Formats: sequence, C-alpha cells, structure tokens
Amino acid sequence: MSFAMDPDQEHDELFGSLVAKQAKDFGSALLEATTKTQDVLPSKSPRLDNGKRGRTPSGDNQPSNPFGGGGNRQRGGKGDNRGPRSPQAILKVMGRLLLRQETSIQILKQNSAWDVYLQPGAQGPLPLLFRASETYRAEAKTKRMDCPLRAQLLNTLFQTVLQCIKNIKESPEQLQAVQNRGWITGDGRWVYQRWDPQAQALAVDEGRTPLEHQELVTLLSLMAQAVRQRDVVHRFNATYPITVDQRNTARFMLEIGLRAKGVGDVWIGLEALQGLAALQVVGMQLRRDGLRRSSLAEDLQKMLNELCAGCTILWMFPSGCFGVGSREWQARLGIGGTQAVTVDSGYLTSPIILHLRGDGGDDTLQGCIDRWHQQAHPHGLKEAYPVVLMQLARYSFGADGASKDRSGIAISQRVFLPVFGRGLTAFRATYLVCSIIVHHGVQTNAGHYTSLLLEPGALPRNNYWGTDDGKAAKSYGRMPKCVERDAYVLILIRCRFTAAMGSTHEPLSCGSLAR
Repeated sequence: MSFAMDPDQEHDELFGSLVAKQAKDFGSALLEATTKTQDVLPSKSPRLDNGKRGRTPSGDNQPSNPFGGGGNRQRGGKGDNRGPRSPQAILKVMGRLLLRQETSIQILKQNSAWDVYLQPGAQGPLPLLFRASETYRAEAKTKRMDCPLRAQLLNTLFQTVLQCIKNIKESPEQLQAVQNRGWITGDGRWVYQRWDPQAQALAVDEGRTPLEHQELVTLLSLMAQAVRQRDVVHRFNATYPITVDQRNTARFMLEIGLRAKGVGDVWIGLEALQGLAALQVVGMQLRRDGLRRSSLAEDLQKMLNELCAGCTILWMFPSGCFGVGSREWQARLGIGGTQAVTVDSGYLTSPIILHLRGDGGDDTLQGCIDRWHQQAHPHGLKEAYPVVLMQLARYSFGADGASKDRSGIAISQRVFLPVFGRGLTAFRATYLVCSIIVHHGVQTNAGHYTSLLLEPGALPRNNYWGTDDGKAAKSYGRMPKCVERDAYVLILIRCRFTAAMGSTHEPLSCGSLAR
C-alpha cells in the first residue's frame, strides 16, 4: 500500500534547494547594492492644471476621448492609426477577443461550476431525470411551481442517492456487492477514488479519509434540502442534447450561486462528494469544472488557425503590404494604327481572376492566362510588376448554392504574363509561381487552407514545401496531385533567373502566350 506524501515534505524535496539558493542570492545582492541617488530615481509625471499627475498629450500619447473613445490607451497592445482594417483582420481580432473572454469566464467559473457525469441505461439516473422532468412539466401546467426545474432535478438526484445508500445498509446482498467493488471498507466507510493513469482505471485515493456511512446520510439529506433554496442552483443541464435511450455517458453542467444563503454549505458538500465511490451506486460522478475551453471555443480557435496563408495574403494585398496600391491591369481597345484606349482596368490590390475551361477537362495555368489575355478587349498588365496575385474561379453560384469546379490544372513553375507597351503591343514577362494556396472543401464558407511554397533558389530542381496548421513543413520533389484540383490562389514573382531561363521580357502578339 502506498501512502501519500505530506505536501510540505514533497515541496521541500522538489523545490527546497531552489528556494534556499535563490534566497541566498537575494541576500548577497542586497548587501552589494548601493543606495540610489535622487538622480537615478524614476522621474514623476508633471502636475497638470487640475493638480493631478498625468502625461503630456503629445506625440503618440494622445488624451483619451471624454465621450468614450478611450484615445490610444489600449490594454494588451499598441494603438493602431493605420485606418480601416480588412474584414479578415477584424474577424481575427474579434475571434481573439472572444477566446480571451472565454478564458476569463472559465476562470470565474472555478468558483461556481461543477461537472456531473451520469451513466446511461438501467445503471444510471438519466431515465429517472427524464421522468422527473415530465412530472414537473405536467404539474406546472396546473399550478405555480416555487422550485425551478433545475433545482428539482438535482434534489431528486440527491434523494435517490440517499435512498440507495440507506437500502445498501439494510441489505446484506447489496452491501456485499459494493464491498466487492471496493467502494466501501469492511467497517462500513465509503472510500474516495481517483483516476490512475497507469492502470487506466479508478483506484482508491489513499490521501482522503473514507467517509462514515452516517455522515454520508446526513450530508445527502442536507444537500437535497439546500439545493431547493432560492438562487442556489443557477444551472443544471446537459451540455449537449440527450435522449431517454442515451447510450453514452452524459455530462451535465452544474453552476451554483455565489452569494445566496446556503451556497457556502452546498459548495462544501460538493467538495465532500467529489470522488466519493458512493455516487457510483447510481452511476454518478462529480468533479469541479476545469479551465478547459468549451467545444464552441475550440471550434473557434480551429477556425482562427485556418485563417492562415490564404486569408493572410488576401488581406496583405489590399493593405498595401506588397506596395501594389497604384499597380493595375488594363483592357484596351484599338482605335487605329498603334493607338488604343483603356476601356477597363483594376488595381492589383485584388487578385486577377482566371477562368477554367468549364468542360470538366484538364487545363493549364498558362492556358488560363492566355484566355484572360485573349478576350474581345485584350487584357494585360500595365507594367511588369514584381508580385502578382491570381485566383482561379473554381466556384459558380446557382439556385442550389455554390458548386466547386475541381478540374485538374497543370501548374508549371514558369508562366508568361502579358504586359502592355504602346497601344495594343504586348510583351510577355516571365514569372515564377512561388506559392500556391490550396482550398480543401466544397463550400465557399468552410474548408481548410494549406499552401505549397517553392524553395528559394530551387530552380530547376522543382523542390516544394507543403505547409499546414500546426504541422512541420513537408518537402515535395514534385507538385502533389491534390494541388492540381484544389489550387485556388497563386502568388507569382517576377523571374530573375535570366541565365537559366532566357529572356524575361519578350515581344508578344495578341495571340497565344505559350511558346
């Protein structure tokens, strides 16, 4: 039999030497320290006209808004004077704020929340709670109920445990059964249990003194009465929908008040019942709620993590991070000779949309670029810019919603983009596909993003790195097949490998760009 170590003794063995050494170092530093002069003391803020100390409202330290704006005094970060943010950035900030609020709520719930686990079937109390709920609702139709349903259900549960405990004491067969399970000692004391991670089973908690049978009877009687008092039980319900024929263990959230009369006694009673084997007679376990986030918060965190390369890059372009604010593509109309006028244009703050063939057959990235150029009004870049963002129009919208075109598209590392010169004269500039954002999913508002990055200096070895949330980057000798059918956003950079690839700026007619 193993005995629990005294907490003070355990602390001394683990941390005693650290504490002693640090205390000695602090003492040495205290003796070596010299008295600070007035010159090195931190200066005080000047007094303002109202006699109070404050900071001078100059530079980045602007005065707070008396109407609630709060100036630049933002806790947790610096003020942001960059102007309006993109929807993606706003959503990300809102998500982080919600997760921070969730953490704060979880901390507060440490003083009020408990998890109650109830077994299904005949060995658990779920059928009992369903019947009690039906009885309560039927009675509430004809008269006013002074006790709320949540409190009545908890009262019924404690009353059931109490009755079972009394029956066990009066039945030698039942008493022998609980002794065989190790829930009660030979002298009639109810043991406490704890989870043994090595044995993957509940084991007797040697650190807690078993509870006398009569003490348990008294405790359960008091708990059954206390939970019916006003404002003691704020919440008692399943954390997800359950049914009468539930097959899995149900988790109930129990939250008690903080200031109502009797709350302190209920809290002490719940601590006394936590881990007590007697509750397993009715298929019940009780423990304090931890700091783990709720499933909704975990889903939100996952979605925030998925706002990775795709959303980040789509935000960086309109934010001007790549300096594309005044860079544009154009559509031109010839007006005779070498003259042409611009009939349409767009800034490269948004990606250039490329359309697939639409017949379900395989396509090429260069073919998509050719079709973009070879329209009724030829399209092209105004100049050969260092960075260009392109997006494949994989989604179409109809009466049945969005549908995704997963036609394969061959993506070569080197592509040619049309660049206008004078009039309709165009040149082809060589660009390198440095990154491919892949969208996995069939809906526009759901799915997952991964990215494929070209290793710097990899030409002509075709080395790629695949990245995903929370995973180490994976090297690919060639482009994975999934990229051909799910590639969504492509980032192109002006190719400078002239020696290996030939000229990067060649004349072009209004025909095909392909060599």
